[in-house]
Amino acid sequence: MSKGLFSQYRGFAVFDFETTGLKPEDGDRVVQVATVLLSKEGQFQSDWCSFVKPPRPMAATEIHGISDEEVSSSPAFPDLWPIIRERFDSRIVVAHNASFDLEFLSIELEAVNKLSDLTPFPVFDTLRLAHLVEGIPNRRQRSIAAKLGVDPLSKPGRGPHDALTDSHVASEILRYYLNLWPETVANNIQVFPDDFDFVE
Repeated sequence: MSKGLFSQYRGFAVFDFETTGLKPEDGDRVVQVATVLLSKEGQFQSDWCSFVKPPRPMAATEIHGISDEEVSSSPAFPDLWPIIRERFDSRIVVAHNASFDLEFLSIELEAVNKLSDLTPFPVFDTLRLAHLVEGIPNRRQRSIAAKLGVDPLSKPGRGPHDALTDSHVASEILRYYLNLWPETVANNIQVFPDDFDFVE
């Protein structure tokens, strides 16, 4: 890996949300959040995960398996935001299909008048480099993971569509990119929300 490309950062914060659905503008909300911290070289440092009690009934249980009962005594998103913000601090924030997660982040903060707490931060979307992984049928995280030989069931968490598992899988994809194309990763870092390009 080229040295010095990420010297101004503490490392990477890979994160994932599970939600009640796909449309925050229609009232869908976050029900689980996880972050995996990596060093500037991509080495694992720590992980953290929490269920989130949404201000609406649970949905999409058939996808992520999270029930109303599981989140009934969990913190609300505003109570978790200080933890998330601290883990993002001075790091490159990473997600697969970051547009999805960051749109939910904006909606959650806007709903409790905390959008002003969102200091702009650097973002790398692992989806942007998916076309560089040859032979995959699509850009889904699970397809890229399969191509790289990453088994989600070997990772912490409850498997695919669990925020902790998906954060660890995204970390492996990022590590693969860092090993092969560190300059490309560096050149595809954006600042959210200042110049972030929401890509479907």
